[in-house]
Amino acid sequence: MLRQLLNTHPEVMLTMEFRNFTHLGAPVHRYASRVLWRKWKRDVVSLTHGAPRWRSRLDGAAFVLLYALGIRLSSRGGRVTLRSIRSTLHTILPWARVVGDKYPGYIFNLDRLAAHPELKPIVIVRDCRDVVASALNMARTEWKSTSFAQSLDTARKVANRWAEAVAFQERNAERILAIRYEDLVTRPEPVLSHLGAFLGLDPAGFQAQVLRSDRIGRHRTSLTDEDVRIINEVAGEMMGRLGYH
Repeated sequence: MLRQLLNTHPEVMLTMEFRNFTHLGAPVHRYASRVLWRKWKRDVVSLTHGAPRWRSRLDGAAFVLLYALGIRLSSRGGRVTLRSIRSTLHTILPWARVVGDKYPGYIFNLDRLAAHPELKPIVIVRDCRDVVASALNMARTEWKSTSFAQSLDTARKVANRWAEAVAFQERNAERILAIRYEDLVTRPEPVLSHLGAFLGLDPAGFQAQVLRSDRIGRHRTSLTDEDVRIINEVAGEMMGRLGYH
């Protein structure tokens, strides 16, 4: 939802789990093999809004091809740097002042990524109980056949992952923008103001109508008392610091 919100701004374009920052600093040949392999099969970028699925796939394939060529040219056989990534993205998306990527795994690389002043990491945090409820539901349905579902199939596993992510967030608090999901969807105006200031954009360009608040408190009807006990045991102190009681 945060990616969708950011992409409503006329000067922003974020890719969808392209993961192009995960191997920052790697030799260009290794970067290409790990970042670009098989990405052409995914809806990486939405260049044609409201287009059918085949057009989205075509947009994604074209984007990945252009990115691969741009990275090789801008890196000149050396290592992939932020400068080469930025140059490539702005060449493909010349109208976008702010370019980036949405990928949950970046949080676990935040110590390294946030050390670059050119990057503007944005982290969204949500009530751990609702995160657990959502993850357990997905692990039992849409993610059931995936390799990572087993790492998110109990309340303890999800709560531990949430607590680890928050530890990265807190450790880098001065170099990132942390947004509470609940604040964003219930009181968007001040949050969007901070978001615009952080990115150097006019906050009026964000379309708040894409936000929805119907997912707050969903844990009340889907978690057991034992699940809630485990969550409080694992993450209760952190939840309290973030205003979740």
